Amino acid sequence: MKKILVTDYVVSFNGQDQRYPMGEALAEVIFHPALKIVALDLLKRDDLARKILACETPDLLLEESEYALVKDAVEKVDTYTRNDVEFVRRVMNAETVEVVEK
Repeated sequence: MKKILVTDYVVSFNGQDQRYPMGEALAEVIFHPALKIVALDLLKRDDLARKILACETPDLLLEESEYALVKDAVEKVDTYTRNDVEFVRRVMNAETVEVVEK
């Protein structure tokens, strides 16, 4: 599994500090128009977005297939700004963790 920190962080926009909603951004990037999503893929991505938005812990755990979908989206989007650096860093540097079932 992959672990991504989804807590918000602060960015500077027009000289003002603003909250960057990491979880919301992560849920939205998988629907970016550059991805040219078809209907069945849209439904699959919606399930993942709901999982992301429902996360109540600082770290989101994703199955490898879920992470691959997120990572692919992040790699294909081409409209980032400097305020997105931490977002991209958190996704691209997601830690691999072993989950032990009880």
